Amino acid sequence: MPKIVDRDEMQKGILDAALKVFVKSGFQAATIAEIAKEAGLGKGTLYLYFKNKDALVDALLERHLKAARKSVTEYLEPESLDDFLEGLARMMDLNEAQAGFIRVYFEVFGPNFSSAEFSDRVGAVFDELAQVYTKSLTDLRAKGEIRGDIDIADTARSIVSMIDGMMLHRGLQLYPAPRQAPLSAAAIKVLRQGLKPS
Repeated sequence: MPKIVDRDEMQKGILDAALKVFVKSGFQAATIAEIAKEAGLGKGTLYLYFKNKDALVDALLERHLKAARKSVTEYLEPESLDDFLEGLARMMDLNEAQAGFIRVYFEVFGPNFSSAEFSDRVGAVFDELAQVYTKSLTDLRAKGEIRGDIDIADTARSIVSMIDGMMLHRGLQLYPAPRQAPLSAAAIKVLRQGLKPS
């Protein structure tokens, strides 16, 4: 009887292995043979799931964008300013794999930002996040949780930019992992002071 393989689980394992190899060796130097070895597979088996390194990176990008969208929907209806800020803090708390992907992302996709199609694809995630935060801040204002004199749409977009900046700094190793928590806490403190009613 042939072995039954969970295709989604197999692809996840291959993507995890590819990310480890890309972080360790860099995208250009990484080989399919290294990725297959890291995944515990033969090269032929890996090719059944991904036709080349570009397909692997595209799947990693899709997985990253999907995770970003999922994390956005988790914070749709915060009950309080504290709930909202806790959600922001969790978004900035990157694990090693997420931080590693950011380095791979820029190595591989940096030149693609000159393409409007690629920029639109990535920008759509930031637009969705800004829309979610606009709704959250609007709801929080109605509850008296945040100040009434701020422009909510501009504030939401600024928060998106701040989170993106914190994640980029962590991913590009502009500061080491132990610095992440206090810097995130400082950013949240500034937001709390700026958003809460007088």
